[in-house]
Amino acid sequence: MSNGKSVSPAQMIDSFLRRVVLGVFIVALKYAGSALEVVSSEDMAGYLDTAQLVASILAVVIVLPAFLKFFRARSLPECRRAESDSYISEMVKQSGLHAFSGTFIFLVALEVAVKKFAFDAPISFFLDIVLFVALTIFSISFYLLVRDDGTEDLDDWEQGE
Repeated sequence: MSNGKSVSPAQMIDSFLRRVVLGVFIVALKYAGSALEVVSSEDMAGYLDTAQLVASILAVVIVLPAFLKFFRARSLPECRRAESDSYISEMVKQSGLHAFSGTFIFLVALEVAVKKFAFDAPISFFLDIVLFVALTIFSISFYLLVRDDGTEDLDDWEQGE
């Protein structure tokens, strides 16, 4: 780090995973824009196309530096141990399970809706919608699982009195 602090392998892995999940959410927004392009006017489709390009660049800018740092440090034995024991790693796995379950339920609901309303759209529209839902469930689930509810700060404040 530039300020001279040393970062433990576990902290580096946690930071990497948080960045990856943020990148996943940005990619989800890109898929939403792609789906909206199909049902929007030509003018709006141009803006959405530009927004998708910006989202793609932003995802790369957020994830790539952490990925390169992680890839270099992965050769260290303490980094491998930290990866398997990390709380954040477990929350990523849990988020993946939530995303799978939620996407499966969404697919069933989407099938019923498409049959009932005879919505005629290209296959790419439906793929974009499903990818948007899956990636959004994954990223939101992760942030809900790891969010800090502030109880630790409250306990520290009460003990300080």
